[in-house]
Amino acid sequence: MQTRAGVARVEGARLDEASTTGLSQTRSCGERRSRCLAFDPRDPPRAGHCIPGAESTLEVVRQMAGKMRDERLAMARDPETRRRLTDAERLLSRSVIPAEADEVRAAVTGLLCHYPDRGVPSELMPAVLRDWIDDLGRFPPDIVRAACQVWRRGDNAYAPAPGQIIALAEPIARMREFYLRAQLEKS
Repeated sequence: MQTRAGVARVEGARLDEASTTGLSQTRSCGERRSRCLAFDPRDPPRAGHCIPGAESTLEVVRQMAGKMRDERLAMARDPETRRRLTDAERLLSRSVIPAEADEVRAAVTGLLCHYPDRGVPSELMPAVLRDWIDDLGRFPPDIVRAACQVWRRGDNAYAPAPGQIIALAEPIARMREFYLRAQLEKS
């Protein structure tokens, strides 16, 4: 495991990075959290389960995706189907909002603290974290956290590279994009 000095260095780099970018770690994210999907570590998103708890909402999108345009229009005339489609559209729109820098930073620093110190000088940690933010910032925050959780819970004795976390996040993001495209094509 990483030494306390190593953890302090990672945490110190996170705070240094926050001050250099003007982001405050104590900033209230209440409004943003209400727009993004919540992360439940007991039921994280996965490729086959890309929005936990939304299976029934997404079912109508799956049904519509397999229909011809005329069939989709007929289905959309039903008030219950229309309500479910509206719910799906809202949910899918929220599910693809990219993570902010402080959300990626928190997930990555939390992940890296579980592994041995890789010998990165403390003055370079802000640049390393910026690279992680650049690489993972296109994913929604719940997907970033889920990918970090999968790595941490796996049989990994070393810290990942950003590409390894991207490989875990990519299938979940693709499924969400598939549902969003299918939803947009319904009309």
